[in-house]
Parts: sequence; C-alpha cells; structure tokens
Amino acid sequence: MNERTAKDWDWGVKKSRSSRTYADGRCVDYTTGTVTMCGVTTAPVGLIALEKQLHPRFLTLAEREKIRDPRAAGQSLRAIGRALGRPASTNKREIDANSGSEVATVAAAVLSAARDALIEENHRRLDSGETPDAVAADAAERAQQAFALVEKGLRSYAVRT
Repeated sequence: MNERTAKDWDWGVKKSRSSRTYADGRCVDYTTGTVTMCGVTTAPVGLIALEKQLHPRFLTLAEREKIRDPRAAGQSLRAIGRALGRPASTNKREIDANSGSEVATVAAAVLSAARDALIEENHRRLDSGETPDAVAADAAERAQQAFALVEKGLRSYAVRT
C-alpha cells in the first residue's frame, strides 16, 4: 500500500479519480484546480478507534507513547525495543516518521486543556464555599463527561453553518 493512501485513510480522506474529499468537507478537484465545500463526510475518529491495534505489524497509540517517553528520557532504541518486544528498527522508523507530529501535539493540547478546565472548575467550586466532599462526589462524573467530549468530538458545540 502506498504511504499516501494509508495517511489518507487515517485522516478520513476519500479519493475518487481526480479528486479528494477531506473529512472537514473540502473537495479538491485536481483536474480543474478548484476547492469547494461539500459537507462533512466522515465522523470524527474517537480515542477508542485510535488505540485499537489494526494489525500486529503496526504500532498502537499506546506503543507509540511508550517509545516517545523513554526516548525523550535518553534511553536507547534497543532498550525500548526490549521493553516493548519490538525490534529497534521498528522504533527507529516510528521516531523518524512521527518526529514533530502536529497531530500528537494537538491531541496532547486538547487532553491537557480538558484536564486543566476540570481542575479549574474544582478550584472555583471550592473557592465559592462548596465542601471538598461535595466537589469530590461528582468530580469523576464531570471528568468522564469532559473526556467523552474529547473522545467523541465537539460536534454539537462546533457546528458549521
């Protein structure tokens, strides 16, 4: 499979003859050189889908994180490979392919922002006089709701008109 085709599939891009339809609704016709909006064609990908292993040959999101963190701490590719049960060459390809990945940066920022908003809300509630027990009682439920929004996307909040 061509690497471009795999990336298109990952991003929800549909190709037909001389055009591509992107998940955000852009339709690019390469014969005429025009870009039009044709409506969103695919649902946003959730965290569960991202974490699912497609094939034993491919790394999961969790494995990618297990490569990134020790590598940033200075561990060797061989040591990381032994810990994951994968060859060092697989780790090297992953690092080369995804160094500076904007997607990982955006995902980390969204998750951090959700966490920070939850912490800020808990502090606001405590500052307004609620007891710690009252705040703690529904903190887990609020966290589940917030991270469900992250996982499922903000479709009901961000509507294109």
